[in-house]
Amino acid sequence: MNVNDLIKKIGIDILKSITENQNHWEYINFKLKVLITYSESKAIVFIDNSQKSLSVSFRDEYGRLVFPDTTWQLRELMYNLATEKGAWYSMEMTILPSGNFNLQFEYEIKPEFSIPLSDLDFIKDFQKFPREKAYIPEWLDEILKRNKINVE
Repeated sequence: MNVNDLIKKIGIDILKSITENQNHWEYINFKLKVLITYSESKAIVFIDNSQKSLSVSFRDEYGRLVFPDTTWQLRELMYNLATEKGAWYSMEMTILPSGNFNLQFEYEIKPEFSIPLSDLDFIKDFQKFPREKAYIPEWLDEILKRNKINVE
């Protein structure tokens, strides 16, 4: 699969999470924060000036749960297309009933998770998805230096 196929698959899986009683929605917002060791996602459907959480699962064409899920596959594929930048730490997709969507990826800002993560979590992510020095954000550079990880 290519990047566009994976993005389309993510959008379809998010749309499949809408239940029948939620058929007059205004938009859906899906947010994902991810490292190689941990991830968190949140999907919210906006209906009639209210918000309802959605449970999103990523499945293959046979309905089986996919792991690594489609978002992890997208992260790895996008990394392989531009390794110098490293991998993104978060993505946000907003989907409209028309099928139009907005998609943003964050490569610089440190993701904040609901549980405390250690330097090792960020180091493992960096080791899996290294980036050129020019693309290392200041917060990550501090973690790497503190742990005596050399970047060339």
